[in-house]
Amino acid sequence: MLIADALNLAATVADIEGTQACLHSHTCREANPLFGSKPSRARAYGTAIPISFLTYAFAARLKKDGNGNFAFATLWAATAVHVYFAAGGFAVAGDRTSPNPSAANRQKFAIAIRF
Repeated sequence: MLIADALNLAATVADIEGTQACLHSHTCREANPLFGSKPSRARAYGTAIPISFLTYAFAARLKKDGNGNFAFATLWAATAVHVYFAAGGFAVAGDRTSPNPSAANRQKFAIAIRF
C-alpha cells in the first residue's frame, strides 16, 4: 500500500510540474476551478497534495474494511491519470512553435478533469 501511495505522490508531483512547465511556456492555461487559471506552484501543491492525502486515507479505509483490490484500483487509476496529464503538460510545454489549436484544446481538456 505504501508503494502505491508513493507512486501516486510521485505522479501528482510530475503532474503539477508538467502543468507549471506548460504555464510558464505560455502554451496552456489551467482549467480546473480549484487551482485558478494561472496558479502558482505553491497554490498547485497546496491544493493537490491535501486532495492526494484524502485519496490515501480513503484507500486505507477501503483496505481496512476488506476491499483491498478496490483500494489499489483507486490508487492505480489516480496514478495513471496523473501520469497521463504530466506527460501532456510536458509535451505541450516543449512545443514552442506556432500554437497548434488542437494541442492547446487537448491540454485544456486534460487539465480540467485532473484529480
